[in-house]
Amino acid sequence: ILLFLLLEKKWKGIILTIAGFGRLAMPWMIRGWALGLSSSYQKQLLSINPYRPELGMAEWGDFLLRIQTNFVRYLNYEIPSSLLPFIEVNYKATPTWHNWLLGGALLLLMIIGISKLRSYRLLILGYLGGTFVVLLLWPEVWFGIRFLLPLLPFMLLLLILGLSTLLSALFNLSRLAPYAPYISLLVLPLLLLYTSSYERSPDKNVNSYPLTRLKVEANYIYPHNWQRYFDMAKYAKDNLPKSAIIACRKPELFHIFSDRFTCKYPFEEDQQKLLDGLKDRQVKYVVVDQLGFSSTNRYLVPAINNNKNRFRRQLILENPTTYLLEFLSN
Repeated sequence: ILLFLLLEKKWKGIILTIAGFGRLAMPWMIRGWALGLSSSYQKQLLSINPYRPELGMAEWGDFLLRIQTNFVRYLNYEIPSSLLPFIEVNYKATPTWHNWLLGGALLLLMIIGISKLRSYRLLILGYLGGTFVVLLLWPEVWFGIRFLLPLLPFMLLLLILGLSTLLSALFNLSRLAPYAPYISLLVLPLLLLYTSSYERSPDKNVNSYPLTRLKVEANYIYPHNWQRYFDMAKYAKDNLPKSAIIACRKPELFHIFSDRFTCKYPFEEDQQKLLDGLKDRQVKYVVVDQLGFSSTNRYLVPAINNNKNRFRRQLILENPTTYLLEFLSN
């Protein structure tokens, strides 16, 4: 935004943008200074793996590999699936030539769209380019279309412009050329109505249109591992003191269902450091979940197994087995 305003010589806009950003960011910055906290994302961005701090900080070679990995994933999976919501993504599969062709075609159409913008071209290009620079440097353990959501309105705009330009060129020798923009506008709604490839499932409602699927899936029960996690949180709400601090893997979600203070357990291979971290955070209870995150079995479970005198069983839920343990700080 500042680059765009600078090149457009909009000096008042530059001053107002800086002042507005500073005004909105300052309360959070003051909080960080008061608590002695640095930027968590800065530290995580520079880590080899934010979930494995013992691996240390990334070097130049790690960033080059990260850029390559992220580029391949975004081009083959996340850009297509965000623009065409009926596409299913299997991150474990090796990209095929179909993935490369589709991702490359969408990217090319958006580049054509950028070239045809009459206004704010630099602003949109800078916003998209700057964001993608960050995303390419992002730790590869963080993936999914969630990081593209702020960009989707602009990506869709550029896709429509690029498609309209391409259709105009194809129809240039016919009488359909003036209608190319309108035809391109119809493409996206038709894609949203596209029947997904779930035809083998007996539940035709779930496997029909994307919006219908979303409505039906919203009423489904949670997977068993998450259901037990939330059941444990509801137990905590009904049975644990209001002041209790609970250490768990997804503290924000646990807090929503438990209405209790929560925090993450320390990601420490050194078990004494993990125990000291729980004590420093005044943790009273810990949750051993089955959510599938490797950190629980890597850090928390060994510390519990090797220090059983520091943990007292509070509740066990089955299918799958989920534990709530009282932490004895002394």
